[in-house]
Order: sequence, then structure tokens, then C-alpha cells
Amino acid sequence: MNQEWSLDKLYKGYDDPAFIRDMEALPEKIEAYRQMAASLGEGDVKEQLIAALKAEEELSLFLGRLELFPDLKSEANTADEQAAAFKAKIAMQRSTLKKDRTAVEKWIASIGGLQELIDGDAFLKEYEYFLLQIKKNAAHLLSDEVEDVVARLDVSAGWAWSNLQTHLTSGVEVDFRGEKTNLSAIRNMAYSEDAAVRREAYEAELAAYPKIADPAAFALNNIKSQVNTLCALRGYESPLSMTLDESCMTRKTLEAMLKAMRRYLPKFHAYFYPRKGKAGGAFCAGAPFLKQSFVLTNFDGALGDVVTLAHELGHAYHNRNLEKNRILNTDYSMPVAETASTFNEVVIMNAAIAEAEGEAKMALLENQLQDTTQIICDIYSRYLFETTVFAERENSFLFPPRLNEIMLDAQRQAYGDGLDETYMHPYM
Repeated sequence: MNQEWSLDKLYKGYDDPAFIRDMEALPEKIEAYRQMAASLGEGDVKEQLIAALKAEEELSLFLGRLELFPDLKSEANTADEQAAAFKAKIAMQRSTLKKDRTAVEKWIASIGGLQELIDGDAFLKEYEYFLLQIKKNAAHLLSDEVEDVVARLDVSAGWAWSNLQTHLTSGVEVDFRGEKTNLSAIRNMAYSEDAAVRREAYEAELAAYPKIADPAAFALNNIKSQVNTLCALRGYESPLSMTLDESCMTRKTLEAMLKAMRRYLPKFHAYFYPRKGKAGGAFCAGAPFLKQSFVLTNFDGALGDVVTLAHELGHAYHNRNLEKNRILNTDYSMPVAETASTFNEVVIMNAAIAEAEGEAKMALLENQLQDTTQIICDIYSRYLFETTVFAERENSFLFPPRLNEIMLDAQRQAYGDGLDETYMHPYM
């Protein structure tokens, strides 16, 4: 298992001539796109539409490679100052494109007979869903100038606050048995066979959070405030409505899922005992232009780590199937993103259970029940937390004590009497 991933297929380092050359070429790529956007409406509609899509493809591929390198560098080491600097520089230059991209999207939405154009051309047919979504979502676009300002300010607003939260949680020191450790390591101890270790790790984790509670609360408040503001400007009735729209999910579907969760919560409460969240963190970053995925995970050989790896490899399998599609068709919503990964978890657990016997089989069944309970109760608690925070942030600033109170109340509703009141997690 690699301790650090090799990114040589992207660039060999910040001093790689290819990376330097691409950084220098970024303004030229942006200017070429800008000129294309400015020329729309001056010729054959079909030819211009194809040209616009190909320009978007070229820019997406270029930015995908360029952005992914410092992103992955910073994920492996959040203290990498060069990665942070390049991420900010690229993000700032990308933000200048918003006005032009908005103009392109509005032009596409204004095309009369768009469906007929799509049906009459093989290239456009590949982008049918992409184009029709642009037409549908155009109703929520602001003026070109306002979209430009929003994108530029986001670099020092929501995007910056999000980076701060990541920096805080990845860097905070946790005191455990006379030594310094980190949150990922301390949360992995929730799986220790030693009850004393689990208890002390839980106490050490909670003791660490006050060190970063205030800046984390400011990050959370300002991110939520920005989302509330943009939702109102774009004409959405709530952040949930915007999220559902972006996820291509109806409220009816969400309510059906929540209704089923609430109906079966008593079953999970009857089974439950104190347990919190998944151990550590993991993600899979797809690079379709390389036909490769990058997986980061904390792995110490425990079953939970194996299942997490299977989950991330499910994302990688999804990414592999996306390689067959045109680059602008490789984006997808969160509900779709989690389908292959969850399926992969089920496959590996079913196989392990089928081969096991006796106490080993019981342990595997127990693990599967724990994970299912975590998905239902924990995710539901987060939904309740988010709903309350968005609503209260409209009229007030939520300091750590209030955020903790909202989190604990959400846990009480989601976990019922399945959690010991003295061992809840206000900072979850």
C-alpha cells in the first residue's frame, strides 16, 4: 500500500516544465474561450453550437489536469504551501470565466428548435442530456455581470471558508496518552478491541475540538449564509430545492426515502449501541483524461478499511465506465455517485459472509448491521442538522454552543434511545 501516491502521470512536480508551461498557457486558454463566447450569434447556429461544445471540452480537459495536481498534493499534505498557492491561483483565473460561460449557457438556452438540432447531428446527440439541462437551468442564471462577481468573490468566500475548515480539522493536534496524534488516527481507535482505548479516544477527540470550534463555526456560518443568499438570488425557495435540482432528484423522491427511514428508525434504535461514524476519511478522484482514478484512504487492515477501499474502488469502477463518454458528460450528481460504491460494499460483504462460519460470520453480520445503521441514523441526523442550520442562519449567527445544541438534538431524533446521552458527539 503506497503511503503517498505518484502523480507523475499528471506532472512530476511544481518544477516540471510541463506544469510550468500549462500554468503559463492558462490565460491564453481562457482568452480563447472568451473570444468564442463573444462570437456566438454571428453565424450558423448548429456550427456554433458544436464549436462551443468543443471549446468547452478542450478547456475542461486542460483545467481538469491542471487543477487535479495541486488538489491531490494538498489532500496528501494539507500543509503544502505551494499546493495551496497554486490552487488559489488557478481558482482565481477559473473564476474569470464565469461571465463567459453564463453567456454561452444563456445562448444555448435561447436556441429555437434545440431538440431538432440535437436529433439531426450525432455529435450533438451525445450531449443531448447536457444541453437540455443547460436549457432547463437557465431560468436560475443571474445576469452575466452578477455571475462574474459571484464567481470571483467565491474564491475569497465559500471556497476559502471550506479550505479553512479542511485545514483546521486536518491539522488540529489530539492529546492521547501523553502523545500527539491527529483526528483520523483518533477516530480509527473507535474500532479498537480495547474498550478503554475506545473510551479514551472518544474523550480525547472531544477535547480537541474546542481548539478549532470558533473558526470552524465562522466557516460553517459563512458558507451557509452564502448559499442562502445565492438561493434567493437565483429564485430557489430553499437550499434544499437547489440541491435537489442539482442532484436531478424530485422532492417526492427525497420525501419517500426520508419516510422509509423514519418508519424503520425504531428497528435501528432497538439494535443500536453507542457508535459514531466511519473511521478516518477516504475519497476517489477520477481523472478521465488519464483513464485513471486516484484513491486516498486510511488503511490499517481492519475490516472497515477493506470495505472502505471497496467503496472507493466502486467509484473507480464508475469512473472507468465514464471514460467512454465525452468529457462534458462525465459530471454526475451525488445520488448517482454513491450507487456503484455502495453496490461494491454489498458485494464484498456478501462474499465475506458467505465464506465465513461461526463467530466470524456473526462478526461480519454485526459489521454490516453497524454500517447500515450508521447510514440511516447518521445521515438522517446530518439532514436534520443542515435543515435547522440553514433556517436559523437566515436571521442569526450560530456560535459553537448553538451549533452543538442543534447537532445533539439532531442525534436525539435520529438515534432515539440507541445512544447513551452521556456519550453523544456535539461536534459531529
